[in-house]
Amino acid sequence: MPFTHSFIDGETIKPCCLFEGEGDVREEFLAGIKPKGCRPCWEKEDRDEWSSRQWYNLRYSKLPLDKVRTFDLRIDDVCNLKCVMCGPDQSTKWREDADIFDEFVGRPRWSRKVELPDLTDALEISILGGEPFYMKTALDLLEKQSRSTRIILNTNACIDADNKLLKVLREFDVVEIVISIDGYREVNDYIRFPSEWDKFERGIDLIFSLDNIEYKPFNTTVSCLNQPDLENIKNYVKQYSDSKHYIHYLTDPDFLSIDADERLRQKMRLYLSRLDERRNTDSKKVLPWCWTDHSE
Repeated sequence: MPFTHSFIDGETIKPCCLFEGEGDVREEFLAGIKPKGCRPCWEKEDRDEWSSRQWYNLRYSKLPLDKVRTFDLRIDDVCNLKCVMCGPDQSTKWREDADIFDEFVGRPRWSRKVELPDLTDALEISILGGEPFYMKTALDLLEKQSRSTRIILNTNACIDADNKLLKVLREFDVVEIVISIDGYREVNDYIRFPSEWDKFERGIDLIFSLDNIEYKPFNTTVSCLNQPDLENIKNYVKQYSDSKHYIHYLTDPDFLSIDADERLRQKMRLYLSRLDERRNTDSKKVLPWCWTDHSE
């Protein structure tokens, strides 16, 4: 994987998005050494679970090792939503509430310091956000890209039929689109604010209407905000029988993790209160489980 793949998030270049730290690990792999930065994959494999490394190698094991041919790119932070667990470092929409985020979390803002590589010979390009369907940078990139390149997008699916990127995607040979869902109906609307469930469902239909879509999984990030709603999410996704459902667990911010202790949960409630006041939302009504005192 480190020989043929590259992750570029604007500030750093790494062998993959999960790699911890910096540096070139190819020499270690050639020497039969397991790089420490690849810990997330090694731990999965030790548990007899399929890691990202293994999935990648299954798809691209026969690629020559002399050139990077697949890319994972965070090219912009433009986004139409300001999800509760996100922030202004990954969403321009979040800048409206940046003062609240900075008070409770305070991660550095995203900026482009590393130029994008030559993508002429790219076999696969994965575009992260922000929200790719609202990024002019994503549209400009794909309009110039070879239509034989496999395109992978992560999206919140809150799109309309006249979306320009959607039209461009129809021209590619193969696309994969991962749809984020973090709640059922009003729970998703609250967490992925200011999304609207009806628009979300229409967006799913638009994505599934693509004739060239090869893979269309759903992805859920589990936190204290949606853990009690997880079965509702699973049951909803089941209607899309040809789609997989991936589940990941949030670790940052720590006060939104399912492992948060009561001290951190108190911070979470204060955070939600501040957001409710700013956004005119009601977490006590939509997410009542967040207001349960676990110390009792």
